[in-house]
Amino acid sequence: MNAIKAVLRLLTSARIAIGLMALIAVLSLVGATVPQGQAAEAYSRAYGMFFGTLVWRLRLADVFHTAYYITLLVLLCIMVFACSLKGLPARLRAARPRRFMADSDAILRMTPSAALVLDLEPDEARLHAIDILRKHLYGIRSRTEGEKALVVASKLGVARFGSVMLHLSFIFLLAGGISVAHLGSRIYQTTRVGGTFEVARAVGDTLRVTVDDFDVEVDDRGNVSDFLCDIAVRGREGLLAQSTVRPNHPLKLARREIYLVSYEEDPTEPAGFMAAVLDSSGEPIVPHLYIPVAEQAYVEELAAKVQAVNGVVPHVEVTFDDGRVESQPLRQGSQVPHGGAYGFVLMHAVPSVVVTLEVIKEPGQALVIAGLVLLTAGAFVSLYLSHRTIWLLVRPSASGKSEVVLGGRASRNREGMASEFEAIRRTLDELA
Repeated sequence: MNAIKAVLRLLTSARIAIGLMALIAVLSLVGATVPQGQAAEAYSRAYGMFFGTLVWRLRLADVFHTAYYITLLVLLCIMVFACSLKGLPARLRAARPRRFMADSDAILRMTPSAALVLDLEPDEARLHAIDILRKHLYGIRSRTEGEKALVVASKLGVARFGSVMLHLSFIFLLAGGISVAHLGSRIYQTTRVGGTFEVARAVGDTLRVTVDDFDVEVDDRGNVSDFLCDIAVRGREGLLAQSTVRPNHPLKLARREIYLVSYEEDPTEPAGFMAAVLDSSGEPIVPHLYIPVAEQAYVEELAAKVQAVNGVVPHVEVTFDDGRVESQPLRQGSQVPHGGAYGFVLMHAVPSVVVTLEVIKEPGQALVIAGLVLLTAGAFVSLYLSHRTIWLLVRPSASGKSEVVLGGRASRNREGMASEFEAIRRTLDELA
């Protein structure tokens, strides 16, 4: 038990934390000053034989990936985590609702405070005081102890939890950062339209991502308005999702997000060819025809299906409705040589599109988002909201009158609290 306490004292020591941060700052400065990732000879030439060898042996040439630098970072994270956990119980206790106070002397020691004698019965004085406090937007709790009536009024009580939210935000951010660093992944995959790549989902299980189509949207003025990539994701259970991915609009599936990163045209492996179909006299049968490589296209004028085959000499496979199959070369030039009923003249190749997709797995993303929300809310609550509490003690006085003792405290903006307290005191004083 003593050993555990000693370890906890070390992990929550401010001096050790400051020393760690100073050491990390020095090493980071060295890493920013000394060129990283060069050969040993380069450091000998730049700093001399002795210092160059020292830089190389201490691995200052790659300081950000050294075991000692990473160990210092991990140790600092553990210390921040331990300090947050250590201070959390005290913060939670401080955030509990205020207790009733039956000691008038203790209330009068507060700043601000006041004691009034009202020409009212005690129960009526208590009701008037509660009504005045509610008009100032205070939440009320009250109870009686014998002839005394005790009241606790609280305003902006959420400010009590500002410190708790800040401590929890550090814990969530650290936990999320560690989860993303050690359990997350980021994979860039480049594939052609119609291509498929695999992403590991679990041991022995993969997701198959297929790029079905890609399109560039253009508005009425001819400006590019959007990029659309149709993808399908399949697993061993079949089709899992089919969606159109756009920039900053990923497909979310199986705790992963698939983003469209970029695209480019690849003329080396065309997706098809633009051609003209001419008869033996050179007259066009079909002046403009797109002949794809990966699938067949039906041409009514020929009553046949056509498909391009890319090669050293591209050619077209023609399948007629009656079952005949012919192979026609894609000729260069403006006319088809005599001797054939028809022929294909190549106009230009249609380049294929290659898209780059990014597959991100960030299991700690929800923790990081929760930490950022708590950090923002905690900072706002702690810096801009003031938790105000007013205690009242109402007891009988002489001749059917009642005595009201009240005092207040504020977590911040005590000047505003004093002004509000004085307004409440004046309103009560009018009943005296």
